[in-house]
Amino acid sequence: MPSRRDFLRGVGGVAVARTLVGGAAHLDAGLVRTKLGSSFGGGLDLESAGGEQLTPSGDERFVPSDEYSSYADRTREEYGDAALPWTDPDALPGEFVGTHARQVDVIPEDRFAVQDAAVLVHRLNDGRETEKNDARYRLRRWSAGRLLDRAYEVDPWGVYRENPAFTWLTHEVETERDDQLSTDRTLSTGGGQVTVADATVTVPDGEYRIGIEDDVRYRTRWDGFHRGEIPLVGTCEVSFAAGEKHALDWTLSNGVGIRTPF
Repeated sequence: MPSRRDFLRGVGGVAVARTLVGGAAHLDAGLVRTKLGSSFGGGLDLESAGGEQLTPSGDERFVPSDEYSSYADRTREEYGDAALPWTDPDALPGEFVGTHARQVDVIPEDRFAVQDAAVLVHRLNDGRETEKNDARYRLRRWSAGRLLDRAYEVDPWGVYRENPAFTWLTHEVETERDDQLSTDRTLSTGGGQVTVADATVTVPDGEYRIGIEDDVRYRTRWDGFHRGEIPLVGTCEVSFAAGEKHALDWTLSNGVGIRTPF
C-alpha cells in the first residue's frame, strides 16, 4: 500500500485541501460556531538546505544558521509574545544545521489569517550512519497563527459580517515507520504558560495537546475560540536507519470561525 509520503511526492510534494467543517458545527452557550478549515502538507528533507520557493498556499524556505536571528526578529515583529521562542539555537545540544520555515494562508481564497511554522534541526550525531549507527536529529518545532482583520460573511448577501476567531491550529511531522519518533514530553492542558523544549509560551484558553499519536505522528494541537495570536511549541527526536532518506511529512492545519446568535 503506498504511503502518505508517496502520495504527496506523486503530486509534487505538496497537497492543499480546503474543507468545510460545518455551517453550524455545534451549540456553545447558546451561540453557534461555524468553521472553515484548511490544511497544507509536504515533505521535510533534513539532508537538504532546500531553497526559497513559492508554494500554492505560501512561502517555504530554508533558513541557514547564520540567518536565524533575522528570521526570529521578523516573527517577533509579527507575533509579539507568541513569536519563535528560541534566541540562541547554537547553544542548544547538538549541531544546529538550520531552520525549515513555512507560511500558509488560512483559507487561501479569503485569507482570513496566516499560520507560520518553523522546524529547528539539530543533528545529534555526525549524520554519517553505519549499519550499527542510525542518524539522529532533534526537532524543535514552533508554529503560530495571526488574524488579518478580514470579516467573515455569514449570509450569502454579505449583510451579516463578523470578525472570525481561530478554532484550531495544528503542527505535525510524520514518519514512515513506528520506531523512528521519540519524545520526553507529552502534555494536555487547558491553556496558560507551557514550557516545552527549553521554551515557555502562553497558550490561550482551550485544549492544548502535545505528543506522539499512532506511533508515527508527533503533533501539537490547540482547539478553542480565540481572536488573537496562538503559539504552538514541541520537540521530538527522529532517527533514520542506514540508507534511509532523512525525510518526513510536515503538515499544518488551521480553522477559523464565528459565533452567531439565533
